[in-house]
Amino acid sequence: MVRQVTRGRGRLVFLGSAPSDLAAPTQAEITAGTDITPSVRSVDGWDLSVADLDIADLSSDFQKTGAGTSSAASSSVAFYADDAGAAAILTALAEDTAGWMAFLRNGQASTEPSKIWPCQVKVHNDRDVQAMDEPPTTVVEFGLTDRPTKGTQAA
Repeated sequence: MVRQVTRGRGRLVFLGSAPSDLAAPTQAEITAGTDITPSVRSVDGWDLSVADLDIADLSSDFQKTGAGTSSAASSSVAFYADDAGAAAILTALAEDTAGWMAFLRNGQASTEPSKIWPCQVKVHNDRDVQAMDEPPTTVVEFGLTDRPTKGTQAA
């Protein structure tokens, strides 16, 4: 397999309604969402982590650990504030809106992988004044409401 970057191929789509099968979203269900890819500057978070659970016992001097509860760190997407599509995206991502963020690593196509996070928009933060050589951005923060579903896009 050839190693490659996803820039220019990957897609990030906000789905206002859940696909009938989160592990196999159809092309129609994905297309019905809001493709936010062209306005995205950066993506932070969207990682699942599992806390260590202490399971040590007296039979060993080794400090055993197991899988504890899972959680997700703070997650956000930064958009170019003056991009032509930014207003429509921020409307779709209104504060307190619940939905599903679809990460399509190899683009939108049947048989390609997908990861879909159930989420809720928490807040928009405008970054109008940044370094002199950076455009203004809006950072949208998300609460992740459950584990992501990994799967393959259907036809």
